[in-house]
Amino acid sequence: MGHYFQRRLLITFPTLFLITLGAFLLTTAARGDPVLILLEQSDQPPTPELVAFYREQLGLNDRLPVRYWRWLGSVVQGDLGRSFLSQRPVAAILGERIVPTLVLGFTAFIASTIVGILLGAVLAVTRFWQLDLVTRMTLSVVSAIPSFCLAIGLISLFGTHLRLLPVAGYGSWQHLVLPTLALALGPLFVTVRLTRGAMIDILHEDYIRTARAKGLDQRRIIFHHVLRNAALPLTTFVGMRFGALLTGAAIIESIFAWPGMGTVFITAIAGRDLPVIGGYLLLIGPLIIGVNLLTDLLCWAIDPRVAFSHTQGAR
Repeated sequence: MGHYFQRRLLITFPTLFLITLGAFLLTTAARGDPVLILLEQSDQPPTPELVAFYREQLGLNDRLPVRYWRWLGSVVQGDLGRSFLSQRPVAAILGERIVPTLVLGFTAFIASTIVGILLGAVLAVTRFWQLDLVTRMTLSVVSAIPSFCLAIGLISLFGTHLRLLPVAGYGSWQHLVLPTLALALGPLFVTVRLTRGAMIDILHEDYIRTARAKGLDQRRIIFHHVLRNAALPLTTFVGMRFGALLTGAAIIESIFAWPGMGTVFITAIAGRDLPVIGGYLLLIGPLIIGVNLLTDLLCWAIDPRVAFSHTQGAR
């Protein structure tokens, strides 16, 4: 495992470099001259001497690689710059919003994963083709609806007509239900289809028929043989879906007035607040990379031959 983990860890470094480089280039693309903005905020006249002095103080005369290295040092220390719109530190703005985003993202991720795998397993094992057909058709229709349209429909049904759940805000589990449903229903259908298809293929394998001929209990066959062999593609897919759920939460957060980073991100895009956009990229990117690395380790734990196949491919 050690060599496999080291290889996977080394692969993440170029990705992290590209993420930090993209965030840095966003900050250098800031509108206006930083020196002129600083002089305007301090009510100082933009004389050539003052402009030259502050450009030297801010390091703007240095070459781009030097500025990138200095900026990266500030990022490591937690300094992500200041917002153009509010003039507050970007780290403070995003730090206040990261917990609600993670709560919504992880809740939708866990719900779509657990319910999707269980429902897919039931559809693969059950003999009632009518239930299979109706369930798959229903999920197909629901998953075809864009998440923002689904969110509006949920607000109209459960908030306006039935008045069962709050349609905006943050603070209790009731506020979490509708955003989670709007975010999780699409990935839920894909998880159901993948689980069902993988299990049906395995159920027709010769070793499953042999296990049944030996008189093994059906529950043991399903959990010990079928689900275990279907776990590898499911784990890979679920790990990839986490990043899509986390980034797709931005629109859902705006619709439900959820105080997460997605709301700040959309506001920053509308106002061309480049430091906030770069800070969002710096937080979300490493988080997704970490989840992908964890997914690789889980795949190795499920089937150690994964590490061997990577070794053979490298050779």
